[in-house]
Amino acid sequence: MFGEIGKLLAVSSVLALAIAGPANAGGKLRILTWDGYADKDWVAQFEKDNSATVEVVFAGSNDEMWAKIQGSQGKDFDIFATAAAGMQRYYEAGLLQPIDLSKIPNHAGQLPQFQDLSKIAGAVHDGKTYLIPYAFSPMTLIYDPAKVNPAPTSWSVMWDPQYKGKVLLYDDGESAFATAAILNGVQTPFI
Repeated sequence: MFGEIGKLLAVSSVLALAIAGPANAGGKLRILTWDGYADKDWVAQFEKDNSATVEVVFAGSNDEMWAKIQGSQGKDFDIFATAAAGMQRYYEAGLLQPIDLSKIPNHAGQLPQFQDLSKIAGAVHDGKTYLIPYAFSPMTLIYDPAKVNPAPTSWSVMWDPQYKGKVLLYDDGESAFATAAILNGVQTPFI
């Protein structure tokens, strides 16, 4: 569908780590994340460095991640990586444990925009930290300039009748919400 060189429009969301359940005894860390976020070599090195065992469960979407954590009330996972924009529902459902930042000295070395956690949606509630941001994740609109002309200046191009049946969209509630917010002029749909 796309030519060899696609172009894109992008906005960023914040990816974050959060603690789902109480620490698991026995030196085992249970992680829920997306494929590619816990590579085997990284996991092996972590296990070696920490004399621990790591169990990784992968989810294909934010909605699947929510279902897995909610289904076990957070008891099946110690930590998970997700988009910070969706953290409010985890907090409201009582599925998060606060994070003691004094035990995470590397937080001081993070990007400046990640230093003031009160500015990251869902990070702080009642003065306690519930997530650590670690990266920006783009939502991109990729197109083939040979087939889409003029170049899109808005996500509304996805609803242009001439492209009916030729548009792919990530099937995830949070992504659909963010796309709708962008379409309606929200400049920062992830904050």
